[in-house]
Amino acid sequence: MNYTYAHNNYHSSLSIPSGTTLYAPTLLGTNDSPLEILSRYWWDGVTLKREIAVYNHETTQFEESTSSVSDYLSSGFYAAEILLDSGTWYAMLYNFDDSQWETWESQVGGSGPDPYGRGWDVWEEWNFDEGDWPDLGETFEAKEILINIEGSGDAYVTSSHGSEAKDVGSAPYSFAWTSNYYRWYVDADR
Repeated sequence: MNYTYAHNNYHSSLSIPSGTTLYAPTLLGTNDSPLEILSRYWWDGVTLKREIAVYNHETTQFEESTSSVSDYLSSGFYAAEILLDSGTWYAMLYNFDDSQWETWESQVGGSGPDPYGRGWDVWEEWNFDEGDWPDLGETFEAKEILINIEGSGDAYVTSSHGSEAKDVGSAPYSFAWTSNYYRWYVDADR
């Protein structure tokens, strides 16, 4: 069994400009995972939505919980795990209210967006202008990321870039993949 595990944070009061979307942070598993678990802040055309969601790169669909986001939070963080077992991918979140892991999405086979099969934990933003950024006093981070490659054991992954955006010039990641970014990844071949 292979898995990627992280504690990622979520901001229940974060505001972003109309027409923009922010995924911060977003966790993709290693070994060509098609499932990605993320903190999602977006406009549905009228209302600003804040949620934890799973994106399936095979179906190009989001899956959200019908439970309260607060059920999954502990000190502003949620525990997320993406695992591969017998050819099926599972995106799981820990429900602190019920003290149990829940499967939010599963996918038999499939592939992810990284051609090298790497996982990451990044910030992604869409349609922001320089003056539109949310309050970057907010921290978007993963407390820890744990990777298990079957047969190799567990490995904690750290970033050489840190985990906090402090100003626009150091914003971790843009949709064009051209600006500075923060990411943690483990090569699937290790």
